[in-house]
Amino acid sequence: MDSEKIDKLLKLHIEIGKKYCEVKENFNVCVNGVFLPPKSKPRFDVVFVGINPSTTGQKSSNSDEIGNWNISKTDKLFQEYLRKYKLEGSYATDFSHFGRAESKTNKITEDELKQFADFFVREIEIIQPKIIVCFGDKSYRLVLGFIKDNKIKILKFWHPGASKRGHGKDKLLKKWDEQFHKLKANLPE
Repeated sequence: MDSEKIDKLLKLHIEIGKKYCEVKENFNVCVNGVFLPPKSKPRFDVVFVGINPSTTGQKSSNSDEIGNWNISKTDKLFQEYLRKYKLEGSYATDFSHFGRAESKTNKITEDELKQFADFFVREIEIIQPKIIVCFGDKSYRLVLGFIKDNKIKILKFWHPGASKRGHGKDKLLKKWDEQFHKLKANLPE
């Protein structure tokens, strides 16, 4: 069943890539849904979603680190938290990778986000998570507007970029500890 979900996600990523994004050797540059940390066994109970989660960090020159969840110091910190709270293999996706293909900027409009939300909904239909964790207010509002399945719990976390927006890294880490504890409490053992 897990391999079936992975196959469906890959087909969705290829479909999106052919329609909206640059495709390089079967990898869609703008499609950033990944299981993190890389090479972890995929799990399907939690999905993390953000808008521009990595735009605050320096991009890596490592060709294996393409995507919006594996290129900045904050991304690496997020992956450390996945390990710390035993959530390795969780799926992380990004609303903005679709919009960026259209707008050619980092500023994603609400209309662009809504235009591509159906792909996010399809990711969720494939994965069937118990919990969706939204990074920031904007992604939280979008998810509440598009996900109608009452069986899925939706949580709001501080956006990874909060440390760059005046909150500081220490405050972000303290808040994430609270939020990750809450997430773990909501997951069945």
